[in-house]
Amino acid sequence: MMTMNKNSITSGQKDQVVDFVKSAARKAAEKVIGESELNKDQIQQVIESGDVLADAVAAVVEQKLRKLLKITKFPVRVNYGATVEDMVGRGKYDWSNNDITAGHFPTQRNGEADLVIELVHFNRNISTDAALRELDKMGYRPAELHELLTLGEKYPDLQREFPIIALGSVCWGSHDSRNCAYLNRNGSKRKLNLNWIDNDWNDSCRFAVVRKSLHFTPLFRRGFLLRFAGASHQACDRLQKVFLKAAYIFSRPRLLFPKLFAERI
Repeated sequence: MMTMNKNSITSGQKDQVVDFVKSAARKAAEKVIGESELNKDQIQQVIESGDVLADAVAAVVEQKLRKLLKITKFPVRVNYGATVEDMVGRGKYDWSNNDITAGHFPTQRNGEADLVIELVHFNRNISTDAALRELDKMGYRPAELHELLTLGEKYPDLQREFPIIALGSVCWGSHDSRNCAYLNRNGSKRKLNLNWIDNDWNDSCRFAVVRKSLHFTPLFRRGFLLRFAGASHQACDRLQKVFLKAAYIFSRPRLLFPKLFAERI
């Protein structure tokens, strides 16, 4: 017999929140219509563009609820086949760094994937190396550029609350500097910029991450699994430790796999 989690949301609680939103939206609409000297044609224009208004209201409600409830998980569908330039355009940023291009940030991934991007807040100044070590211990990998751009497009108001960093994609800049992309704001304007990863990150930063999963590429399945099929138990144990300690190797270029395994095992 299934038992209900004591902390589960009840249907009554959910209905109450929905009723609050409906009531607030009605009051806001009645206030604007009542205070304005509108004619029949103007109201009809609003009715005909009702879908646009509904989308705008939904976006505001969603953003406010996420902030109020301190939600840090954001479902997205990432298209790794899209060009960086197209994704930057769809994000409708007020300003973006011209060096954020497909040439500077190539991806080894392809196709589409449904992911949950989480935002981790360390609440202190932290170096890139220390952040990566902590995230690895927590079972996360840092988000890559395609994932950050998808987050920025789907949840445009998030970056107005705090900077969002994607340490999973790095490019080399001038003076041998290593840079990663991040979402930030300047007043109310949304920015997509680069920052040196050798700098420390301040205590307001959130790190975009994805929960690590042990999935295997076709190359890995055909090559390494067959090779290790007859391995000893000791070798299998060592291989499992590699998976748990360095799952990020699956995001590296395929040609690096043999070298990485030779170094790790």
